[in-house]
Amino acid sequence: DSDDDGDDDDKEIPVGARPATDEDEDDEDDDDEVEADLDTILKERLSSADEDDEEDDEDEGVITTAEGDRIPGKQEDEILCEGCFLLVKESQYDMRENVASCPHCGTELNV
Repeated sequence: DSDDDGDDDDKEIPVGARPATDEDEDDEDDDDEVEADLDTILKERLSSADEDDEEDDEDEGVITTAEGDRIPGKQEDEILCEGCFLLVKESQYDMRENVASCPHCGTELNV
């Protein structure tokens, strides 16, 4: 009953290693297919980016966020409050004491 009886079944296989199979050779062919798919995806993204650039040209003064929300830019009748950095329309000015101030934070507006 010695351990050196020549049985291959008792060989110790390192952790994480597995014996080579015919499936391993088939995986190599799939790499070409994956690369072709990646090339197709890249071309589609580039063409869609060009389309987005064309849309941006049409909407000057409109900001598009990363989420796709469209925010109109500063309008002619708006000023930027130096206190809270919000845009304030002329119709929203707080005119108490005959001084234009921001309705959000009370900072005096330079109008």
